[in-house]
Amino acid sequence: MPDCPDMSGRIDVFSLMAPSLGHSARISVYVPPGYDCDRSRRYPVFYFNDGQQIFGWRSPTSGISPEVAAQIVVQSEGYGSWRVDEQFAQAAADGLLPPMIAVGISSDSGPRSRNLAPVPWAGSIEARGVQYGDFVARGVVPVIDSRYRTRADRACRGIAGSSLGGASALQIGLVHPREFSLVIALSPVIGDPAIAAYLAERWRSPHVDLPTSILVDFDDDPVGNADRVWLSDFLSTISRTPRTPTIWQTAGGSHTIESWAERVIPALESVLSGRCGD
Repeated sequence: MPDCPDMSGRIDVFSLMAPSLGHSARISVYVPPGYDCDRSRRYPVFYFNDGQQIFGWRSPTSGISPEVAAQIVVQSEGYGSWRVDEQFAQAAADGLLPPMIAVGISSDSGPRSRNLAPVPWAGSIEARGVQYGDFVARGVVPVIDSRYRTRADRACRGIAGSSLGGASALQIGLVHPREFSLVIALSPVIGDPAIAAYLAERWRSPHVDLPTSILVDFDDDPVGNADRVWLSDFLSTISRTPRTPTIWQTAGGSHTIESWAERVIPALESVLSGRCGD
């Protein structure tokens, strides 16, 4: 793109109130290089649970004070990062993915376990994951579509997460398929009987429309293996093809931010699979 001054991408940050959760959530939005040069172009969007660990916060930010930006950098250094901003830019430059917008919904501004779990489970006797999913699908998505040049249709909109955020991504995709066509769950917490039963019930429920592409990537350890076997066995009882996800168990995959950072681009390549390009 010659003579374009906007070739670095950026991260915008703002807060959005979630009344059903009782607090606001920090929303971080990565827009790709060249976004402000071609104002006719629209972009696919992927939403990420646990947005506080998604971006490398040394990237330029806008919409927040320098003091808040510095605080986020300190916090993110403690979390580690998926480096989605850097990885999206490189993957687009390499032709692996189309240029995309990424939206991180932070879970460090409220009780994470309560907010992400769809039902009470071993980690929390409270569960507002259903309300959280409604907030993402009916609160965050319309705001992003109104503020950014998105491809505002389900075919090019996805939801992703890891660990409990991975279980939440599955829940959101299954409950809100009209908003999300693409789902990625890395190391999802589905070994808990209550969460497993909830997801099984949602998978069996008669939806007219379902996510087009679901990828579940388990850790390469005994827990991940047991969860993979359970999901595979359960899905074998469901015959409808749209309900069957791609199931991976990445060699060497672990329950860490560093591992999820390594696994996210291959997962996105799989679920997009040529969709949503120019």
